[in-house]
Amino acid sequence: MFTAKQRRVKYLWEKIQHKIWKKPLEVDTRIEGEEHGELPVVGSFYLRFGALIFAIVACVYYGFSAYWGVFTALDICAIFFTIFQTHLIFFSSTMFDEKFYVISCFGTMHLVSTNLVTWVQFLFAKNQSTEKSIAKYFDKKKKEFGKKILSNITTTIRSIIYNSDEEDDDIRSRSIPANSRSRIPYTKDCRGLECVFGSFTKIFYTAVVEYSLIAAVVMFIVWHNLGRKKSNRISHSTHPISPPFPLKKLVFGLIFGLIFTIGTALSMIFFYVNWYHNEHLDAALNFNITDTVQNGIGIIACIFAFWRLRLLDFADHGAEHDPHHDIHANQELLDMILLAIGTIGELSFSISGLAGVCSNKAWNSLTILLAIARILRIIQSIIQSFLIAFASKLKSTDPDRHPGRQTITFLVILNMAMFIYQWFISDKAGTYEGVISLYGEESWAFFVSIFSPLTVFFRFHSSVCFVEIWKHTYAKPH
Repeated sequence: MFTAKQRRVKYLWEKIQHKIWKKPLEVDTRIEGEEHGELPVVGSFYLRFGALIFAIVACVYYGFSAYWGVFTALDICAIFFTIFQTHLIFFSSTMFDEKFYVISCFGTMHLVSTNLVTWVQFLFAKNQSTEKSIAKYFDKKKKEFGKKILSNITTTIRSIIYNSDEEDDDIRSRSIPANSRSRIPYTKDCRGLECVFGSFTKIFYTAVVEYSLIAAVVMFIVWHNLGRKKSNRISHSTHPISPPFPLKKLVFGLIFGLIFTIGTALSMIFFYVNWYHNEHLDAALNFNITDTVQNGIGIIACIFAFWRLRLLDFADHGAEHDPHHDIHANQELLDMILLAIGTIGELSFSISGLAGVCSNKAWNSLTILLAIARILRIIQSIIQSFLIAFASKLKSTDPDRHPGRQTITFLVILNMAMFIYQWFISDKAGTYEGVISLYGEESWAFFVSIFSPLTVFFRFHSSVCFVEIWKHTYAKPH
């Protein structure tokens, strides 16, 4: 072992050789305590890969919006911003220099605020889209009833109605934003890309909302790490943790996860078949039955996981400044913040939905099913959140025994299947007349637009957390 002075002399000599004879520097000549200038990687690869998927969908939305001339300059800037920010999310650990500490802190907080503004903006856009879908559904009912009345009205009154419609169209044409040169007609039924994609636009809105939320929290953690790096309270390892992913002893978890995914896919197909054949009641029953079964299975899986994980020990991270401990603690902080946001959204959506159902006096098969589904969602989300917080503190000390790993594997697949199911179906199922009448048009539109993206995000990030638990809890000791 060299002393600090000997290491410094050896390092300087190696550096002179490198400058004169281009001899490569030895790895072990680094001065003890010298910092690399890098930050810990923020977010697991799974989380960053999910952000990449959301970013691709968001860029597709911005691209279509620019092509149709809705907000061309803004959409083009949004595409470049999303691309560069996604690159920053993936490589944030190597792109900051302590010499530009103030600029880096300002930039990361600016990105946090920008993403939060985008998040709120698209939440309101999703709210307006949901309100229009609901209004369009009820207008269709009113028009069918109105045709029977108008058949007995004179031509004079019909002309008055026609003139009033023309005035309304003039008002609507004047209400088009001044900075929009859209080639899509703005009508009373749709606006902007909604005229092209219809209800599919909400999927784009949800992707932008999820991406903005992930990016905002990631940039906040980067800003947090910059402060810790400045005060030398964080260490970084040049060899990041990369535990293996053996597939043996995972047969049952994968098989049951595959069965669950197949059942979810079949339910999605049946839902769309019923919906597009105007069998909306059957589609709503299908959605709530599937929701009930999914959460019931999730509750059983979480309880069984608690029972199996009791055999593990609490993790001992060793020294406070251990690089591996810093990386894991940094990842855990990010996961807990995102999990808390998703859990709050899931509970708010379920509790408000349950309150609306319970206030209804006319009980039928749909309302009973809605109440059961909401109760199971509340129970499952609470148990699963506690399971994630509990399991993240555990460690398998015996390399030959991995209690609970199959159940964790199943929970990863379960949450991913529920994430995809809710992303594509929850908004459409929420526009059924029987569901809306329980809460009121405005109240239900608010619940769906504000909390529905967070329920989708809760499922996605829960799968991220279970992947991290799978990696770190059952990883071999270093």
